[in-house]
Amino acid sequence: MFTTRPLPSIEFHNVPAPEPSLNGEGWLLTRYPRQVYETFGSPGFLTAQESTGAELRFVTEARHLRVFLRPLDRTTEVMIYKGDFQHAHHTLAPGVVHCLQLTPPDNLATIHLKAAFKAFHPGVWRVFLDRGSMVFHGIDTFGSPVRPPLSAEKPALRWLAYGSSITHSYRHGYPHRAARRLGVDVLNKGLSGSCYVDPAAAEFIATGCNWDIATLEMGINMRATFSPDEYGRRVRHLVSRCVAAKPGRPLILLTLFQNAAHQLIEPDISTEKQDSFNAILRQVAAENQDRNVHLIEGTDIIDDLTFLASDLLHPSEYGHDRMAENLARFLKPLLPAAPFSPSAP
Repeated sequence: MFTTRPLPSIEFHNVPAPEPSLNGEGWLLTRYPRQVYETFGSPGFLTAQESTGAELRFVTEARHLRVFLRPLDRTTEVMIYKGDFQHAHHTLAPGVVHCLQLTPPDNLATIHLKAAFKAFHPGVWRVFLDRGSMVFHGIDTFGSPVRPPLSAEKPALRWLAYGSSITHSYRHGYPHRAARRLGVDVLNKGLSGSCYVDPAAAEFIATGCNWDIATLEMGINMRATFSPDEYGRRVRHLVSRCVAAKPGRPLILLTLFQNAAHQLIEPDISTEKQDSFNAILRQVAAENQDRNVHLIEGTDIIDDLTFLASDLLHPSEYGHDRMAENLARFLKPLLPAAPFSPSAP
């Protein structure tokens, strides 16, 4: 029987704070804190608890180690990296505690560090989580010391990506692919089907996350049920909170990514709605351009409708790759030269 013990000295990336699991065993790895996601309706209440893009990061000289994980609600993919190098891939069934037994590869010690170290030092173990809610039950290094990575052993800059299911995506979605191209860390705060720019989410993004640059993809989930006036009010509130709490940090607004409504033979209310939303985003960016607020057109990121799956909304795997390529090109000149102080808001 696994019981909750003190948390080990490791880094929980993209997790505000591991929460004790309600059944008394292990820690739930959520991307939003409980006091925030409990204010969300459905499906945001659940999607905010998913561990997508969360990582367990640590350094140890242990020759053998075990990581114990339990998916709550679905079969989940877990990728193991040693620094920037993919090391192993596991598929975990829900409802049971899985033991991932890890052995470090010997060959990384035989190559020049300059060739092996791009974003992450090769000594850093990274347990990279995909869709679904994950419970962490502990790590066993068989007596060897374990520590979180140093700041010099991981990317200096932190990028927060907020948005719909397109941003939430999965382990190979455009935020993670673009982050790899840019050599930055990404905090994936996408909310599948529930990116409503809720006030609690706005406050968490502005004051509860430490980021150096942020992208806000807002609108596709709001197109059917929110008026342009309400959409504008929520967008302005989020932007105003971010520029007040994080002065000087680049904030990028993304107009709606290309989807079927852009190419309808007979435009309908969805086309009209998203045109209104995009106009609001352009106006908000123009109003705040002296505060380092920028705008990128979503049609420049998905610049070909065939990058989408057949639902004509969500990107295909190839589409995510092209999105990452396009977005990284736009973000690169906007990246700050150095990270902001971690002690800053």
